Amino acid sequence: MRTLSGMLLILMTTVIPVSASDASPGQGGATPLNTREAETLVLMREDEKLARDVYWVLYMYWQQDTWLKAMQQRQARMNSIGLLLEQYDLPDPLPDNRPGSFPSPESGNLYTQLVARGRLSHVDAIDVGIEIEKIDITDLLAALHESRHETLDQAYRTMLDSSRQTLNEMSALRQVIARR
Repeated sequence: MRTLSGMLLILMTTVIPVSASDASPGQGGATPLNTREAETLVLMREDEKLARDVYWVLYMYWQQDTWLKAMQQRQARMNSIGLLLEQYDLPDPLPDNRPGSFPSPESGNLYTQLVARGRLSHVDAIDVGIEIEKIDITDLLAALHESRHETLDQAYRTMLDSSRQTLNEMSALRQVIARR
């Protein structure tokens, strides 16, 4: 069995590449985001943590590598968004990184609901994952539509590809488990 400290070390060092193409010549910083882009980026950080935390609980409960892989991908995405927040000088909305701890009550309630549903059965757990990925794909497409920064576009496209792949894997796993 994997050790918690080993998994955390892997998670903390995994980062999705972030481009520096938005840097303004001579300014040393990034072109500022408009209000909507900044709000979306901050919300994405909390949403990625929500998904990561749910996937972590589902992995601990079901011991299925699908959940571990999805959780690791979400940690990488959190890391990437954290770098973008730094690049654009935005506050990190996650003062507490403990699993299940969220700044907004809505995220905390959603986390509790998703975890409870995911523990009902393995099929329910997969349905929770499928729901998370579908919502994420919708949110990422909207974020791409509103973005005017190549750095954001690159990160969102990478996350979109990851969500689509995870959705496909979970959908295939659901079919296998449902046949049993």
